[in-house]
Amino acid sequence: MGGFAPGPHISKGPLCYCLDKVSRRSDAVKRLGKLRKDLQGLKNAGYQGSAEVFRKHLFDVCKIGDTNSVVKYLKMYWFNEYGGWWPHLQPIEPAFCIGIIKTLKVAIDKKLPIESYWLIVKAGFEMTIAQSPHQVTLLIMTPEPADPRASGVWTPKQANIWLVKDCLLGGERVGDDEWERKAPKKGKKKTSAKGRVVSIHLKRAEGKY
Repeated sequence: MGGFAPGPHISKGPLCYCLDKVSRRSDAVKRLGKLRKDLQGLKNAGYQGSAEVFRKHLFDVCKIGDTNSVVKYLKMYWFNEYGGWWPHLQPIEPAFCIGIIKTLKVAIDKKLPIESYWLIVKAGFEMTIAQSPHQVTLLIMTPEPADPRASGVWTPKQANIWLVKDCLLGGERVGDDEWERKAPKKGKKKTSAKGRVVSIHLKRAEGKY
């Protein structure tokens, strides 16, 4: 999960970043196996308490700093049955845990690294797991957050992401078929692209986590 910005959005937040990083360690099979076992142990409790399991097996291992803020973020905005970002879709935590458990099983069985992202879609909550010869891809899909003001949470390293769109959009050409969105310099108007934008390179995650 990660930062939020209006419009088409894909990002990599604390959980995705740590999950991917742990899956690339030399002891990945052992560590991912323990994470999977502890998540499965939450089944009888409706998978409640998963944020603390993620802290133990992901956030603490990656040493991301203030893990309390990350756990609070998950509990308040994602796994909050009485509110959160998507009250009409709650409880999300059981489905989320089952999706992570399936991802872990494939990664462990095939001894493959994980690459995960959070995508903003129009409606519903889904987790898609896809296996290739080189990796296991996890896509966490949600609607736009009802209130995107998640603050004080650790921000991961930047990810290189290319967004391909078929629409008119302002920007500057950076290649034969690529445009890059850039903030205008102080005192100058935004530049506008003539024609269709083919590809936009998102060099940084947008919004807060």
